[in-house]
Amino acid sequence: MTSTISSPRHQGSGYHTPYNDRIRQMSEGEYWAPPLRSTDGDIIGARPYTEARLKQLAQTAPFLAGAIDLICVLAIGSKAPRVQSTPNWRLIPGATEEWAETFSDRVELEWQSYISSDQNYVDSSRKHNFLAFLWQAYRSFLVNGEIAALSKIDKKQQLKNSTAIMLIDPARIKTSPTAQNKQDIRDGIEHDEQTGEVKFYHIANSNPRDSLAQKVEYVRTPPKSSTGRKLVLHHFDPVGCEQSRGISPLSPAINAVKQQMDLSESARRSAALQSGYMLAFKSKLTTEEVQAALGQVFEPDTPTDGGGYVSASSSEDPLGGLHDHVRAVQVRDATYLKGRKTGLQNMVGGPNSPAALQLLPGQEVEFLNADISSDFSPFVDVAIKEVARSMGLNLDAVSGDFSKTSYSGGTLSLALQQASTASMAARVLVPFIREIYALFVETFLMTEEGMDLLPSEVDFWSHRDAILSCTIKMGTPLSMDPVKMAKSLEIMVKNRMISLETASSRIGEDLSASLLQQKREQDTIDALGLRSLESNKNETIDEFPDDESDDAPGNRQQQDQES
Repeated sequence: MTSTISSPRHQGSGYHTPYNDRIRQMSEGEYWAPPLRSTDGDIIGARPYTEARLKQLAQTAPFLAGAIDLICVLAIGSKAPRVQSTPNWRLIPGATEEWAETFSDRVELEWQSYISSDQNYVDSSRKHNFLAFLWQAYRSFLVNGEIAALSKIDKKQQLKNSTAIMLIDPARIKTSPTAQNKQDIRDGIEHDEQTGEVKFYHIANSNPRDSLAQKVEYVRTPPKSSTGRKLVLHHFDPVGCEQSRGISPLSPAINAVKQQMDLSESARRSAALQSGYMLAFKSKLTTEEVQAALGQVFEPDTPTDGGGYVSASSSEDPLGGLHDHVRAVQVRDATYLKGRKTGLQNMVGGPNSPAALQLLPGQEVEFLNADISSDFSPFVDVAIKEVARSMGLNLDAVSGDFSKTSYSGGTLSLALQQASTASMAARVLVPFIREIYALFVETFLMTEEGMDLLPSEVDFWSHRDAILSCTIKMGTPLSMDPVKMAKSLEIMVKNRMISLETASSRIGEDLSASLLQQKREQDTIDALGLRSLESNKNETIDEFPDDESDDAPGNRQQQDQES
């Protein structure tokens, strides 16, 4: 008898090798994996729907609206960012360190006057100051995924204050209908096929989505002028290579917010049902006996198939007696529950209506709970946590509920979120501010006083980057040490400088429990005749005090008894 041993390649498909397992995984992945496309292929098609959904949720979903404001606070703060001029004088011919200090002081002074003026020079519409202007730009990035703006020169203003920035809806950057078939244009942005550099922006004269727009025309606008001055300011946070348009960083939160809203609505309906009850009328009579008691008779010749019960008084009103009985039950029930209220008896059942239900013979009433036997609160909590997690926040921050969080823990959590948000702002908002600063300085150096600041042998455009070098410091809402802040607020409360409620609102924690505990400890120390730790640090106690002193054991015991 001869036996044969098959090699692995001749065995069945069940034989596992890394190669076979990989082939099997690839074949299985074809059934669920989406097709691979470029970054623009994934983003450009989804941008309009994502943007529309986020705009709608930002107006109807409290969690998303609050999260957007919180992210803006963490990224921008309550003060305008500070721009510090730091020209690289070593790369500028004829420049010295003393010149760099003089140049920085003058430019920072002019810049501060430019952004702080009540004329709102930065905003081309003259509606918003610099801080509100940045909030508007960053909210555009959070919802639309991009910051799009145009630089303008307002000839009605002085030359140094003539730089104006016009924020536009990113939807205005769109491929014109006459240029749909060109391969180097992606959603309104024309690229260089070799390097990928932006050559032109196709910008509409009005929002293409505006229903009031009469005629939409597109203008091919270069990103820079011939001298190198920025004409189009376009910033987004990239998620992939060769990306032309941006997408909102809050897009992962759409499904979570929608689920949270559905669960919250279900929880409200469940609570409404749990607050009511239902009445079930049970009868031991037969159908014929019930109909007869209601004054109805069976007529086989009625228009309904097979005949039916009709009112004995009116054959044209099928089941009229039953309807009358139900209406009477409703009226009497309402009178029984609410008829004693002023003015309601004349509306429901009349003043002389009975205060009890008239039941048919053999009929019973059973009260049923309207509860749907489901508690949605755990699901709602999980959904809220998912909303916070999808936006890079924690539950306390996104819900505003710090009741179970200590002040130090909440401050640390907020600081970590600020660090995460600052990273995203550094990629999007900081370059946007730097470009505005560069546009202002370029215009200022065109004036006579600005020209005198530069060395005579320096060509500005040849050394532009070295001259315009700067450092941007964003505002922060966490500037004070939390321990010092809590201590100062406690002192102010004890001295009655502010109320306990005001201090609690500032610190984000109820101080009443902390102050009450301190008072209990102090009362206990006083009752026992002990000294507090702070007094022990500041005072020196003799190891063997005199018997006649107040601190003697006998005198101390007598004082304790008197107290």
